[in-house]
Amino acid sequence: MGSFVNTNLQYAHLDHSDLSGATLTKANLSHADLSGSTLENAMLDLAILDYANLSQANLSGAILSRANWYETDITGADFTDAIVDRAAIRYLCQTAQGENLQTGVKTRVSLGCRS
Repeated sequence: MGSFVNTNLQYAHLDHSDLSGATLTKANLSHADLSGSTLENAMLDLAILDYANLSQANLSGAILSRANWYETDITGADFTDAIVDRAAIRYLCQTAQGENLQTGVKTRVSLGCRS
């Protein structure tokens, strides 16, 4: 766990990191590699996740309100019990696919996408 409030983490290589419970409020994570990372119960509100790689990330219980998601790779990400804005869910459901290899949860199911 750590606090990275309003931190510039553009292009950061955080793949397969354990960021459970981390505070990343207003963090700039554009183009960051968070693939395979554990972000359970993390605070990512107002975070910039444009072009970030969140494939196979575990975002269970994370707070992701008002985050930016442009061209974010969420293949196999698990959003179970995460707080995500409705507009963001609609946007993410357009490309959501895959299943998280650690939790076995399908990305579309965890986001609540309609078929």
